[in-house]
Amino acid sequence: MTGADEQPSLYERLGGDAFFNLLVTAVFDEKLEHPVLKQFFQNIPVSALKTHQIKLFRSIFGKESDKPTDEDLLDFMIRTHTHMFRDQGLNETGGG
Repeated sequence: MTGADEQPSLYERLGGDAFFNLLVTAVFDEKLEHPVLKQFFQNIPVSALKTHQIKLFRSIFGKESDKPTDEDLLDFMIRTHTHMFRDQGLNETGGG
């Protein structure tokens, strides 16, 4: 939670962990059933992906002091997703 002089973060105002757990679960449940996207989640522990996604939302929508810079976020996204584009055929439509 926030200190006495600090405004609640957007993450907190949206409902915090409870809300984002529901959101992430709903999104991943849909992705795991999607005929094109589900291939990208084979052999990956879904619980780890959900935890990672919630941490990402917490850092983006949380306190200003915890937010990554745009460059840090872009670098992270490129490093962690390049193999999906290069090796698995992920593209702007989902996959091919």
